Amino acid sequence: TAIMFLTDDELATLRHDLETQAGLDAELYQRCQLLMHKGAYDEAVRSAFVLLEERLRAAIDVEGATGVQLANQAFGANSQLAKLLAHNTNERDGLRELFAGAFRLFRNPTAHGAVNYDAADGKAIIALVNLLLRIVARASDVPAKVTFPENLETALIAAESELGAGATSRLRVFLAKAVRGGLQVDGKAQQWIAFRAYALRQEQEWPEPRRVKMALFYFYNVPTEYAIEFSVGGQYQSAVAFELVRLKERLQQIGFRPRGKNQDLRADLHLHNDAAFFAALWQVVEDTQQEFQDILAQ
Repeated sequence: TAIMFLTDDELATLRHDLETQAGLDAELYQRCQLLMHKGAYDEAVRSAFVLLEERLRAAIDVEGATGVQLANQAFGANSQLAKLLAHNTNERDGLRELFAGAFRLFRNPTAHGAVNYDAADGKAIIALVNLLLRIVARASDVPAKVTFPENLETALIAAESELGAGATSRLRVFLAKAVRGGLQVDGKAQQWIAFRAYALRQEQEWPEPRRVKMALFYFYNVPTEYAIEFSVGGQYQSAVAFELVRLKERLQQIGFRPRGKNQDLRADLHLHNDAAFFAALWQVVEDTQQEFQDILAQ
């Protein structure tokens, strides 16, 4: 393919198309713009798909896989990535076919009959890669395969059949954030799975406060009953200098309700499972953990 440099006007038009019309990923633009400027459209397409492979491998924490093999691995039936991004089996199959088809058609232009792309072809294919990158980016919080202990993974699989794939995907994202944020999962519990953080606590029998782990929240799971619960009437009572009243107010504002003799606060995940709920809940969890850390640092 002969290399033909674009004029300044053509380059400005191309840059505008790539940056604004497609909302191009910054790294994708960086890798492709010079090649497009030179008229090396086939190479620009290849470079775009190399970036997509890099992002996919990072998302599922594997090395070496490429192209269709990578797409099948990333979006297989039991893939965490597929579970996060798709709400049902048909959508998961669609994602796998979309990514695999794109790799099959465009990954290596020189291996196919459809080569010698022009500027319009190059921009269109790169825009497709940009869309695929955006899809992968939505899964940036997906837990790696080894993130969740077996008891939690088993509970989430059971929850999916009752809460639905979409709600369970959002729950997975929230719990993954908690793990990545430093909370430790109780890997042995069945119904009450604690997510613990260090806090300064004072029990009556202790001569002085201690830095100990406590359950920041629980994932409660039994058939027909799935919930997030904060032990505000139990362990939180012994947290030194913690603003418990404020925590209760924030939790009740997003749907938590008191239950049991201790009046612990619980959110029924059948009722509260949309993106707004989990976003607000994550902010509460993050702020609570930070408050624990600030108190310990004093």
